[in-house]
Amino acid sequence: MALPVGDGAKVAGWVGDALPWAAKAVPYAEAALRAGAFSGAQPVTTGQTRLGNAAEGAAFGVGGKLVGAAGSRIAKGLSDKLPQATKDLYELAVQKGIPVHFSQLSDSKFVKKLAQMVGYLPLSGSGKAADAQRQAFARAVGGTFGSPESALTDDVMAAARKRIGAEFDRIHNANGVQLQPSDISKLNAIAQSAERNLPPDEAQIVKNQITDLIGKADSNGNIPGKAYQAMRTDRLMKLEGSSKPMMANMVRGVRKVADKAADASASPEDAKALATARSQWRNLKAAEKALKRSEGAKGGISPAQLWSIVNQKGGATQDMRDLGKIGQLLKQGVPDSGTPAGNMILGLTGGAGVFNPLLAAKLLAGGATAGRFMNSQLLPRYLVRGARSLEVPAKLLQGAPYVLPAAQGAMKLSGQGQ
Repeated sequence: MALPVGDGAKVAGWVGDALPWAAKAVPYAEAALRAGAFSGAQPVTTGQTRLGNAAEGAAFGVGGKLVGAAGSRIAKGLSDKLPQATKDLYELAVQKGIPVHFSQLSDSKFVKKLAQMVGYLPLSGSGKAADAQRQAFARAVGGTFGSPESALTDDVMAAARKRIGAEFDRIHNANGVQLQPSDISKLNAIAQSAERNLPPDEAQIVKNQITDLIGKADSNGNIPGKAYQAMRTDRLMKLEGSSKPMMANMVRGVRKVADKAADASASPEDAKALATARSQWRNLKAAEKALKRSEGAKGGISPAQLWSIVNQKGGATQDMRDLGKIGQLLKQGVPDSGTPAGNMILGLTGGAGVFNPLLAAKLLAGGATAGRFMNSQLLPRYLVRGARSLEVPAKLLQGAPYVLPAAQGAMKLSGQGQ
């Protein structure tokens, strides 16, 4: 930094670029000096020189350092190289039973393209692995609303809707909604805010919901659970989806006041069941939106598209948001033009419809080998978590910069009969 501008600035830049490499080289230089000094201090026998012994010892010291570094790297995998967010998403996917492939952990376009190319090979198992991943993702999504099925078909979704609806009916039939004076005050505040801030027609819609909700209460402020649920589902939640955001937000406020009153009015067991049913309903609605995409025709949900859906109006629970994040990890990294598959077929036929058995045999062998490697669940687990069984040997290898020069010196002395 003290160098002047011009050529001096260039030199400063070169020095700055070299500093990280120099820092990495320091441990190896230390190992070379230490081992060289040790070997140079040993007795010199016939045909040896002190300088030669020192040079060989330095080489063994550096070699030992490389062995120790390699052992440490093998034990760690890529656990210290992968971004923490990637490792967290991997662990979350494993927790939810979703397999993650090696290429999905890497940001390398080469690795992702290689995985795509391997997928074209016969017997690679890539199609089966992709299907297993899609089915596991669908099961995880379905599990957020109580239907952990590998295919979210129309029948599965209809059954889930009916089951959750029946749970709402059971809870609300057993528990009324008791509006407290504080609830009435909050509703009146929303009505006044609507009158001040919304156009008259929109303000009237909000005030009508409040009037109708309070009007369903008896003299003690108790609303029958069935009446509350009908108004909540058929009117309030539909108005929340309005294209008029300020009005929709105020209606949402009305619904939240009523929901809190319902929670407070229910027994502890039913309040917990009600919270679960609401979460499942929100996740069901998000899944229904996802199933409108192309994957939905097969009862599947595109992992890459779920994140945008859970961030739309209505949202979803944290479980569904976690799945949306996992979906970003699983999405395809490079476009598939189909050209490699065409070239492979062209090569099999020799370009003229003549079958090439030698190439076919190579493709079968390559697919069976590379596919098992790329789709193995052991590989990503090792890369993220490392190999704990190798931690002790790796620590022992840290002594290689000391052991190898000593062993080299002992062998030399032994060879001279000393």
